[in-house]
Amino acid sequence: MGEKGGGDIREGAILGLDTSTAVCTVAVVAADRVLAQERLEGQKIHGSVLLPLTIRVLECSGVGREGLAAVAVGVGPGSFTGVRIGVATAKALAWARGIPLVGVPSLDALAWELPPPAPLICAMLDARRENVYYRVYHRAAGEPRATGEPGIGAVRDLAAWLARQEQEVALLGDAAVRHRLLLQDALGRRALFRPGPAGLPQGAKVARLGLRRLEEGMQDDPMALLPVYLKPSQAELAQG
Repeated sequence: MGEKGGGDIREGAILGLDTSTAVCTVAVVAADRVLAQERLEGQKIHGSVLLPLTIRVLECSGVGREGLAAVAVGVGPGSFTGVRIGVATAKALAWARGIPLVGVPSLDALAWELPPPAPLICAMLDARRENVYYRVYHRAAGEPRATGEPGIGAVRDLAAWLARQEQEVALLGDAAVRHRLLLQDALGRRALFRPGPAGLPQGAKVARLGLRRLEEGMQDDPMALLPVYLKPSQAELAQG
């Protein structure tokens, strides 16, 4: 990731999609307005619903495939199959239209969705077997700034590390909901949870972060962009 891109796409429409979780989310954003956005939730549905959902969102936005200026995609970490399907679809769309492609860390899209008023932000997604994908951010000028790369680890170890920071921590994502009691026990009143249902990456935020990267002159090669997995897939583990 990180090839220099050209062209001013600020006035064009950008497609954003993320399939890193059980939710398949697609949006079209232009001039900082969400023209259309849809999401579908279900296990192992991404392969069958992503392309039809994308076509429907493009039609509802009034943009269509011909009006797209760029494609942004959540590259994970998350569901191995889901991320692979999302990245492959985004690469095909960008290559077919000859438009810029940019990968966005899915945890960044989660952290930027509704940045809470806390010194630290921890975006976390379920990685199964009491593990979580996570990335920690600090607030700078009202924005979340990553303190390091995305990681994977035992939720108990992450909770203990966060407790040692001795600061309020905003906890976002489906793993924060699943492990709420454990996190509260470790952090006490310093654990701040997002109200409502579990926060998950949204296509509109992926699109906006993708636009931001493109404005900074960064884009990805459709032939080279890879998903971010962080751990071997079950198939790879089975092969030894």
